[in-house]
Amino acid sequence: RLEERALVDVAPRLGEAPHIFITTILVEFLNFDVVSTEAASGLHPRYDSLLSFSPIQLTDQVISCLLNEKGARKLRLELQACPAGSLNSSTLGYAELDLLPILEAPTPMLAGSLPFSAVGPSGLQVASIDYKVKWRRSVWADVLKHRQRQAVGVTAAVAAAAAVAPAAVAPEAPAPPPLPPPISSASAA
Repeated sequence: RLEERALVDVAPRLGEAPHIFITTILVEFLNFDVVSTEAASGLHPRYDSLLSFSPIQLTDQVISCLLNEKGARKLRLELQACPAGSLNSSTLGYAELDLLPILEAPTPMLAGSLPFSAVGPSGLQVASIDYKVKWRRSVWADVLKHRQRQAVGVTAAVAAAAAVAPAAVAPEAPAPPPLPPPISSASAA
């Protein structure tokens, strides 16, 4: 759903009336090529697009990047408008979708509504889309195995550090005081 004010703002930049625009959404993820939805028109466009990124090889490095680097695990979306019959387009707004919930859940699907913020300092909502994101298969087991390997690595590193410097771990206890001499029976009388 597009906010009418978004088209009114972009119309002067493109020199067209706000009711004859075609919009599309560009989607970027990791180092894959940017993909685009189908073009749609009107204030309630239906993009009905299936976008796919080639299979991701889920190595420990890729999983670590997806879990730890916030920018890496996000789908970046850009909403563009273009007058009908023209190639001159302008960006209406941006949105980001964090994929952490789908990485950390056994269900390989995420759905909801995503707002787009206007270009520039205003940050006003210019549009929103309903989306469904799905992995081809669940990556939850891969993420769990990765975390187990990481935990084993940390435990091994701590054990190795303790073996190298045992004196630094526990100081030596002081020697007990000497015992007093025994009491003899002659001195007791």
